[in-house]
Amino acid sequence: MKNIIYITLLSLITIMISCTNDEVDKPTIVNTQDYTVDIRDNVKTGDTIVTVLARSNKGSLSYNIINQNPVDAFAIDPDYGQITVNDETLIDAINTPVIDIEVSVGKDEVIKTSNVTINVASGPVCNNLDVSFFDNKTFLITSQDLPPGQGPVNMATTLSTDSSCATVTLRSEDMFLRGCMFQQDVDFILTPFPGAPEEIGEIRIEQRLHECFPPFFNFEISGVGTYDMFEGTIVATITYTFDNGAFTEEETIIFEVL
Repeated sequence: MKNIIYITLLSLITIMISCTNDEVDKPTIVNTQDYTVDIRDNVKTGDTIVTVLARSNKGSLSYNIINQNPVDAFAIDPDYGQITVNDETLIDAINTPVIDIEVSVGKDEVIKTSNVTINVASGPVCNNLDVSFFDNKTFLITSQDLPPGQGPVNMATTLSTDSSCATVTLRSEDMFLRGCMFQQDVDFILTPFPGAPEEIGEIRIEQRLHECFPPFFNFEISGVGTYDMFEGTIVATITYTFDNGAFTEEETIIFEVL
């Protein structure tokens, strides 16, 4: 009986070692892709432009920018592949309407290349508008697409306002966007309705990358809607763009001053 148990254990150990050796002996495979991204030339240093999503059968990868023009305009996270603006002064729709970035993606000695094409358009002309109403405000965030009492109750606060460009930036510690709960900043650009008081009008959210535990669940957000300083509300219809435009979803979110 002991001999049978010994032989069985020995067989199991042999199988495990064999499987482990098979994994080690497998050739390293790295898969990546090319990207085309549209941005405005009023992006800021530190803004995330796109995340290079690559995969390997051997675990984590390393990312490196090996060529770009202008040099040092963008930087990349070596572990996650997030491309961010490194120097906003180099992003110019007139002088550099198209920026090509060559990214190396590697594991061990296997290196693949992702080509990222960035189309740069002129940013919107700033509107002068007194948005000081939104200074130092706290907002309740609710989804208009959910029944009352359902869904998370979230809060946001004013991070900054810029009356010279009619921009209000809200920061949420727990804003719930498609299953992501973490700190986020959202810029609302305000434009009064024609012929109406400046206290009411339209809002716009420029399309930008929204990241949830990168690089596992990323998408872009943009939006349109209205603001009302009399009521203390911003109502925004958020558009979520997944997989480089493969499909989109919408959700209407209400920001209410408390």
